[in-house]
Amino acid sequence: MKKLSMWCAAAALMGIATANVAYAQSTAKTIAPAKMTCADFVTLEDVYKPAVVYWATGVDKLGVRETDQITIDTGHPVAEDITAACRATPKVKIVDKVKAMAKAGKLSIYKGN
Repeated sequence: MKKLSMWCAAAALMGIATANVAYAQSTAKTIAPAKMTCADFVTLEDVYKPAVVYWATGVDKLGVRETDQITIDTGHPVAEDITAACRATPKVKIVDKVKAMAKAGKLSIYKGN
């Protein structure tokens, strides 16, 4: 009887664990940076924002293709100004926002800062 109870408890625990994993996977959202809007950018965790900014500034200008992936391991606060600007214009594509800010001299990515 004890073994049956243990098996039932183990099965219930496995069911709960599987349901939590399935729920966590279903809430994840994947979006290509080329299609990302400012609203999507603002919802990113802060650690990922610089990578998106560097990716967006590299497209076309440095020979980076839209399908390329990059890894940035720096805590450069370059994304803070872009996040603030994106809150004002959430429907603009992040690539367009970054390029506009770079042209206006509001980003110091190419200056080695």
